[in-house]
Amino acid sequence: MQDDLLNFSEPRANVRANGEVELGEEVGCDGSTKKPIHVITHAHADHMGGLTTGGRLVATPETLDLLAALGKLKHKNPLGLAYEKPLQLKDGTLTLFKANHILGAAQVMVETKEGSMAFTGDFKFNGTRVLHPDELVIEATYGRPEQRRNYTDVDLLLVDLVETALQKGPVEVMASNGKLQEVLALLAQLPRGIPIIVDSKGYAIARVYEKYGVRLPEYLEASTERALRAVRDKAYVALWPLNARHTSRTTTVLVTGRSMKPFERLKDNLYLVGLSDHSDFDDLVLYVHESHPRIVITDAYRSPSAPILAKELQERLGIRALARPQVGSGNMG
Repeated sequence: MQDDLLNFSEPRANVRANGEVELGEEVGCDGSTKKPIHVITHAHADHMGGLTTGGRLVATPETLDLLAALGKLKHKNPLGLAYEKPLQLKDGTLTLFKANHILGAAQVMVETKEGSMAFTGDFKFNGTRVLHPDELVIEATYGRPEQRRNYTDVDLLLVDLVETALQKGPVEVMASNGKLQEVLALLAQLPRGIPIIVDSKGYAIARVYEKYGVRLPEYLEASTERALRAVRDKAYVALWPLNARHTSRTTTVLVTGRSMKPFERLKDNLYLVGLSDHSDFDDLVLYVHESHPRIVITDAYRSPSAPILAKELQERLGIRALARPQVGSGNMG
């Protein structure tokens, strides 16, 4: 495409104050929209705004099934769009590409005669294909230079911690949806016969993961007799959401990417493990470096680090970068 046909003084991609990521005239992502196509990049709460809005809801089949398991799929006419299968728009095409995050997570690419736009959604760099749009909207969860992870093998550390703690009694692991299922898959490394208990929502989500080929160890829904017996015997691992209450009577492991440390003992029987499904600062910069967009928009609706990331991208890569929405125009958390 000839550069002189394109006008990049005002980008067509944007992040609005309600969280909608706009990719041109036809596509809005992850927020309430009036556009004919509403894409949900993945089934996390901060990307599920306005699920019944827009002309048609589009997501990967995996994401639609997760939304159904969460009781959130209420749109009358959703479209499950497989990775790398273009959807024809009035002016161009829409294509979803795999993002290494939770099951079904997608990047969104819109290609038109006037140029191309993409939204990364949330992603870990390793295992995520770098897209090459003219305008790139990128997540900024860990967009500050100090938000770097210089460690590996957190998976092994977590399994070792759980196995060691089981020698003293039951273990409760708390994490967000998606991360809980990642932990569940890791617990296949535990010795056979240790009951793994999940709540009803976690059970429904795990069934979706298995449907799409993710191998999980045996797990029990919390209300079943086998699970209740394991609780009485005080020999089990339970996987609960982060907002569940923990008790000093068990060893509790909080699993979150918000810590830049791989492991921390907070107090007796309470531990934190830094297992992230997001890119750190270096990986965000590397993605933009390899993408070579003409302009970058950092997602300030979902991360207060977005303005800092935009400034760093401009200084390090010499690329025009903007944080949107601007400070004060919407949710900055």
